Amino acid sequence: MISFSMKGYNAYSIDFSTFNISTIPLYSPYKDTAKDDTVKKDTTKVSTDISTSAIKSKVKYKAKDTIVYDIANEKVFLYGNAQVDYEDITLNADYIEINWTEHTVYAEGRRDSTGEFLRDSSGDYVGMPVFSEKSDKFNAFTIKYNFDTKKGKITHVTTKQGDGYIHGELVKKESGNSSYMKDGKYTTCDKDTPDYYIAAHKLKVIQGEKIITGPAYLVIGDVPFPIAVPFGLFPSKTGRASGIIIPTYGDSPTQGFYLQRGGYYFGLSDHFDAAVRGDIYTKGSWAYDLSSDYSNRYHYSGTFEYKKSFTQIGDPEVPATSSTSHDYNIIWHHSQDPKARPGSMFSASVNLSSTSYFTNTLSSGTGFLTNTFASSISYSKDFGTSPFHLSASITHTQNDFTKEIDVSAPNLSFNMSSIYPFKNSNNTGTQKWYEKISISSSSQLENNLKTYDSLFPKKINIDQFTNGVDHVIPISTSFKVLKNFTLTPNLTWNERWYIESIKEQYYPNADSINVIPQHGFKRAGDGSASASLSTTIYGMYAFKTGNIVAIRHVITPSMSFTYRPDFSMPNFKYYETIHNYNDSLSQKYSYFQNGIFGPPSSGESNTIGFNLDNNLEMKVKTHTDTSEGTKKIKIFESLSIGGSYNFVADSLKLSHISMQGRTTLFEKVQISAAASLDPYQYDSLGRDVNKYMYDKNKSIGTITNASATCSFALNPDALKPQTSKKGTTQEQENVAKHPGDYIDFKIPWNLSVNYNLYYNKSINSTLTSPITQVLNFTGDLKLTPKWKIAFTSGYDFVAHDISYSSLSFYRDLHCWEMHLNWVPFGSHQSYSFQINVKSSILQDLKLVRKKDWYDTTTGGLQ
Repeated sequence: MISFSMKGYNAYSIDFSTFNISTIPLYSPYKDTAKDDTVKKDTTKVSTDISTSAIKSKVKYKAKDTIVYDIANEKVFLYGNAQVDYEDITLNADYIEINWTEHTVYAEGRRDSTGEFLRDSSGDYVGMPVFSEKSDKFNAFTIKYNFDTKKGKITHVTTKQGDGYIHGELVKKESGNSSYMKDGKYTTCDKDTPDYYIAAHKLKVIQGEKIITGPAYLVIGDVPFPIAVPFGLFPSKTGRASGIIIPTYGDSPTQGFYLQRGGYYFGLSDHFDAAVRGDIYTKGSWAYDLSSDYSNRYHYSGTFEYKKSFTQIGDPEVPATSSTSHDYNIIWHHSQDPKARPGSMFSASVNLSSTSYFTNTLSSGTGFLTNTFASSISYSKDFGTSPFHLSASITHTQNDFTKEIDVSAPNLSFNMSSIYPFKNSNNTGTQKWYEKISISSSSQLENNLKTYDSLFPKKINIDQFTNGVDHVIPISTSFKVLKNFTLTPNLTWNERWYIESIKEQYYPNADSINVIPQHGFKRAGDGSASASLSTTIYGMYAFKTGNIVAIRHVITPSMSFTYRPDFSMPNFKYYETIHNYNDSLSQKYSYFQNGIFGPPSSGESNTIGFNLDNNLEMKVKTHTDTSEGTKKIKIFESLSIGGSYNFVADSLKLSHISMQGRTTLFEKVQISAAASLDPYQYDSLGRDVNKYMYDKNKSIGTITNASATCSFALNPDALKPQTSKKGTTQEQENVAKHPGDYIDFKIPWNLSVNYNLYYNKSINSTLTSPITQVLNFTGDLKLTPKWKIAFTSGYDFVAHDISYSSLSFYRDLHCWEMHLNWVPFGSHQSYSFQINVKSSILQDLKLVRKKDWYDTTTGGLQ
């Protein structure tokens, strides 16, 4: 039975069990088919389904050029972009032959008139077979496959397994997921002729699991290495897997032979992993770290790492030349997806360590350049549409220079945003002044510890913490006066609660004053009343000619009045005056002066404050080839001056005058400056006396401190989105988490410059300059499409010395890469040179040469 149908393509269904034609001759793929009768072949594009009783499943095939049927020998020949589909198998090639008697399919590429495989203009073979089964894919010269046994024979095969590629001269595919190869090559290079490979006479490939080889050796640039291994085992799993982390080995003049960063990786689940790594040196030093990455998409993600190290410098048998250091470092970063729990948020950023960790640990990187480290763990909660907000946190700061550590645990804050109790919700007209009255509140609990790294955490007890609760309740309103002025009255009450206060007592026999702690709940409060008046003045000057269209000047003057009673008066019972035995010496102290929020304010204040802010912009003409327009140029984004005058102070009624300014030039250069002007004369010790400088030399005052900063970042592609859809989702997330581990060749160059100038008049030591002036810069440059150089350096104009400097060179070698990092100056002089395979599968195939900072530094640890 033969049936035909026509709908864009010819389709045939042939049942060989009931129909047989033996008069049609066999059509060989090597025969000149152009001379055959056109009845015996169809030169149209055909999509055919053939079902036979001998083959279990339907075979679908098609060809772009020609389909030839040999019904006598039960064969089909497909020419030109042919494809065969059977169950989960797909075979594509320029020529495919189906043998229904043997239940086999044969495929090969296009041949020329001499029988050789044809190449295109770029040198690639044309129409070579591609065999796909589930997630496996083979590229080859010829393929023969049996539908029943599901075995095949493949010549000159190339297939991808995980991150690697396998080349084989002859492959026998078994019915399961195994294949055997003769004269095979394993590589991570995607070239047809790979830059390097591991050669083996025999290979066994277990699809999606592993690759096993017999005796194997490394070949680079077609040059074999003389050293071979008896066997090889390469994992090819695409999912998670656990395994050994091969260490880096080397020799250090000061630390001896070493193994670094060796350990074990645990692929625990799709949501988190873990790794244990360690360093060991033959002269006694060691280190280890435990790390884990975790993630739950649309919920949270984070990393955790604990590091411990023991560093020994010098000979322990000669104590004068030997020093040791035990150090630790804890890093934890946690972030929550904002959509996971609307209204609440938990986050963590922890960097806690011994203060000598980054200075002494042998593999601490550039962390020694930072003196201050901070940590924060926080949780916040909003209560729906109500005005209340709750937050809790644990914070930590430490200074490696002063060795001070400051820990606050816990901190609780309960706030109420502004509410308007007198607002008429039904009133749609102009609001009355009392409807604008707002009340808010803020309550904060703190428990703080100040200590030193030598005492933390082993020598800490609860009595060393200072704590308290602070409540702030402001009441304010705002309304217009005299049309163009805004008046803002404000009342503020500050309430403090403590469970510990102090009592001072004079001892005549010792002629001394002792401080005696007082336990038990006590409260203290103070308050103030203030009002501010502000307006905005606009000025514009238009130019009739020239490129400048106009200059606009915005002035924002404001004045404030603040009154605060003297809460050190006896009737408030917050302060006490203590006298010695003959009243020759007396001093006032507060019961709460050691409290975490301090005591209520001492001294009456009746102050007028003033501030004048300026904004100056210019509008200029712009010209292009097709149009003419205008643009704004900022001259001063802000230029302000301010101060205050206390009418009831007994001396020094006028405060220091503060001046600040900032602007942006060319939309890239940020400039800011600040200064403090002291209007008073001063004595030989630099202390202010109650006489104005103007009375002495007609000057308005003395600059006590000033600072200026200029910074800019130049990058031709910085404003362009640098996104990529290449790689898996997991790979893209890894790049986002560790951007420093990757080279972005899309940006041709990048330069960041930061200049800081600081002046402090109070520094009058002959050993210390009152001026600090430092220039820092960092950047990178793409020399060629494959070369990139990065640099970091700076100059201290006071010390006349170059700051920490480093140079990094990167070379893309296709499937290899080269890194050179060099620190030429300073206490951490070092270099590191490495050539390695890019793929993580063969990450230990590398050459490393380096000299660390501890091999060039003399002396002990810091």
